[in-house]
Amino acid sequence: MSVAIPPPESVRGMKILDKEQFKLTESIPAIRLRPQLVSKYLKKLQDKLLRQPGVKHVQNCSKGDKLLLLTPSSVGGTPLSAGLVEEVAFDGGVVIDHQLTLEYHHWTMPHILKAVLPVDTREIPSSFETIGHIAHLNLPSELTEYKNLIGQVLLDNNPQIRTVVNKTNSIDETFRFFKMEVLAGDDDLMATMKENGCQFTFDYSKVYWNSRLATEHRALVGLFHPGDIVLDVFAGVGPFSLPAAKKGCIVHANDLNPAAFHSLQSNAEINKLPIQCYNMDGRDFIRKMATDVMCNPSQQKPIHIIMNLPASAVEFLDVFHSLTIQSRPTIHCYHFSKAEDAKKDTVDVVNKTLGVTLADGSFTIHQVRDVAPKKLMVRISFELPLLILPHQQQQKQIVGPTDDTPSSKRSKLDQS
Repeated sequence: MSVAIPPPESVRGMKILDKEQFKLTESIPAIRLRPQLVSKYLKKLQDKLLRQPGVKHVQNCSKGDKLLLLTPSSVGGTPLSAGLVEEVAFDGGVVIDHQLTLEYHHWTMPHILKAVLPVDTREIPSSFETIGHIAHLNLPSELTEYKNLIGQVLLDNNPQIRTVVNKTNSIDETFRFFKMEVLAGDDDLMATMKENGCQFTFDYSKVYWNSRLATEHRALVGLFHPGDIVLDVFAGVGPFSLPAAKKGCIVHANDLNPAAFHSLQSNAEINKLPIQCYNMDGRDFIRKMATDVMCNPSQQKPIHIIMNLPASAVEFLDVFHSLTIQSRPTIHCYHFSKAEDAKKDTVDVVNKTLGVTLADGSFTIHQVRDVAPKKLMVRISFELPLLILPHQQQQKQIVGPTDDTPSSKRSKLDQS
């Protein structure tokens, strides 16, 4: 929302928020007229009325009259044409100069930060991720001096937020969490939120959570059916596992991070969902599932393996070379790609790790989201090729669906 009157230029460069410095009095044009004429002139002056957060453009005046506040002209004076001024006078009204006092709360976060930060700031912080009562910023290094002011302004402008944090490093490669600092508000990083019909509670400083992936969580679970077996290799606190279990799937969920594992267990209990939880290395979990779940020759239920670790999930595909299993699971593997053709790049790295070539039509690829400029998050879904299993290895050839593949496992996946 644009504003007619910006904050005073004197706040430029402020690093410690001083709300008193935002106070200013501005002379603006206004029309004083009888109350019964307000509706008429509101219609006539729609594009000339003052637009300022927290300021009503119709205000009470002495002797029962009303004031219509107008946007100041860029060249000074009134924005009204000579004809309109004459019409106002004919109706018994008068155009006057009104002294309007504005304070800190009369501007929104973007307006305040644009006034405070250096004029050459490349991008004014305006968006943030919300995790329960926590707002998560990812500020560039050039704004370090202003980080606490930015946090406080965000807090003031968003009543639902109680804590503002800033990411201070890249994601931990082992346990997948960010180091962060509290910029403003309560030092309380225990978040509770709802997503896809499930409640999640976790310590945001110790586990990975991305609210921007809610649509992807819902989309993948939408491919499953009640009774399907879901093996969630890098489950985190359960954004795939809980909705899948709620849908009626048989879920085994794993995470190496102890904090994520305990939250996963707790969230399953809170939502009263029968999820088997594990705290293991991803390869060890897949090996255990091969023994406990995928080795039964009478197993007819579709099996889905979720590998949601985009930075390195593809590398874990090599574990299937050492497995002896009877079932052919469908694998949903996530990958970060910086290639110009992200889909081709994803297929290439999967083929390289598997040691076979997935045939056209035997897999689907879905572009999840832009993570950064020229960096995409991609999901590839495919049925595990027979030729990589040690007990069925033959001479290598192009691998795709076979005529004897159960129809339940050949159902179409989402298309990009």
